[in-house]
Amino acid sequence: MPGRADRRQAGFTLLEAIVALVIFSIGAMSLYAWLGVSLEALHATARAQERVVATASALEVLRKVNPMAQEAGTIDVDGHTYAWKARSIDGPRPAVTQLGAPTIFQVALFELEVIVTGPDGTETERFAVRQMGHRQLQPLEED
Repeated sequence: MPGRADRRQAGFTLLEAIVALVIFSIGAMSLYAWLGVSLEALHATARAQERVVATASALEVLRKVNPMAQEAGTIDVDGHTYAWKARSIDGPRPAVTQLGAPTIFQVALFELEVIVTGPDGTETERFAVRQMGHRQLQPLEED
């Protein structure tokens, strides 16, 4: 029967097409899931970077604060609000030079509870940092 052999198709069967679609679908779903996980990791990294920048900015702003003169307060910089409340840990005590000579200052160690608020009013970061406070006890003597 030469006619029957000539009637064979040279294309895909329906079963082969379905199997190919299933394999493609599994690969596409895996790729889509991997993409979702990668995007979530990217967003988590961006949020962590924002927290690091907020903390570094707060530390830079609070470096200029003297907790012995102002135990609590807020500073607004570029839309961010840095609020702190200081608690005395040690002192006050007279300050001395490296050689042990007395100075005209009194110093104390404080722990500052810091809250950073973003431009939209949401709390961005909360942390504690230790900082020295100082007070001048007597005027500087003229030579």
